[in-house]
Amino acid sequence: MRFPTLGLPIADSGLRQLREFPGVKATSFRKKIAGYLQYAPVLLMAALFVPACRWVHIRPTAPDRIAGYLFAWFVGSVMRAALLYQIGVSGAWPDLRRNPRRFLYAIPMFVLLLLVFGWWRFVGVSIICVAILEFYHRRGSWKQFGQIVGVWVYLAVGIVLAIEFQAVVVCVRGYDIYDRALLKIDSVLLLGGSVSAISHSAAALFPAAEVLYYYMFAIIGVGIIFLCLAGEPATALRMSNGILVAYICSTVCFAIWPSAGPFSLCIDHLAHFPRQSITLPQQQFALASAAALWRHRGNVADPAMYFISFPAMHVTIPLIVIWFLRRWRRVAIILLAYTVLLVPAILILEWHYFVDILGGLGVAAVAVWLIHLSPKPLQWSIFPWRLAGKLRVGEVRL
Repeated sequence: MRFPTLGLPIADSGLRQLREFPGVKATSFRKKIAGYLQYAPVLLMAALFVPACRWVHIRPTAPDRIAGYLFAWFVGSVMRAALLYQIGVSGAWPDLRRNPRRFLYAIPMFVLLLLVFGWWRFVGVSIICVAILEFYHRRGSWKQFGQIVGVWVYLAVGIVLAIEFQAVVVCVRGYDIYDRALLKIDSVLLLGGSVSAISHSAAALFPAAEVLYYYMFAIIGVGIIFLCLAGEPATALRMSNGILVAYICSTVCFAIWPSAGPFSLCIDHLAHFPRQSITLPQQQFALASAAALWRHRGNVADPAMYFISFPAMHVTIPLIVIWFLRRWRRVAIILLAYTVLLVPAILILEWHYFVDILGGLGVAAVAVWLIHLSPKPLQWSIFPWRLAGKLRVGEVRL
């Protein structure tokens, strides 16, 4: 049994890609060069990163410090992709419903998970296990799973490099130079109001806002999984490059207009912010780390130290993913609704000014425009395992 097709347009799109970019056939030198150009953002950041760190006398974070976060990001992406697949793809749920007896064999596994992880992690771990069971039951292709991991690792490396470049910017330019200017712009846009005032009046919504805010990165994984399962790893790679272009644009904006966020100017931030929240210690850590780097008292560029206020990448990233998943209308609508809810969550947590949201919209448009101007990527023939000629177009063989 196979997964139902993820929408009718996929087959035509996939066939067109295989005709235009045949992974197993010889291509001209010009096409090969064009295919390699898609990696220019990551290659440029990788080439400049070590010299930049030496210039400002900082060192990058050891990989073991971010391995746990990256693994949790990947697992969370799989869980949400499984849910969106059942909810947003036509024909997915009936196939699951027709043969429910196989889940009887999973009952002992669910009981064991409940005993090991407890109630608060049981649901998430159970969804992962059900996804694995469906993977096995529907005879999924491990090659497409390899494509998912390959694209995700490529994007994760690029994001880590982009975020660590921000530490270099802090050492050179600072981190809060334009906060008061952005606050004045917000006063005009909000008719005399401010993000801090909005946050103070909506303190009861902090827990819900944190759930919305910190689950955003899973959308990236959802986009990669859907595109790779649809037989279009090249499109998933193209989406990843669009996200990396957006990160580069945001880092350039940060270098020109360094700003930390409205929480850095909020006088009674500690008084109204819940002490049990996970946002408050992160904001305090970011400010302390930025101050240490600016005063040359810190020597580590940690990806956990996210300093950029303008533009709001929490708006930019979902919009880019939605653009590449727009063929699945129901999934795109769900993600768009999530993005709309994400905007007030960002303001309630005081991570960004309102003008940052507008900047995030602009960066998303620029990134999509630039990535569509760039040469179309070759299929996976430029990778060692050469999978392009073995794709089953129009089928989902997870």
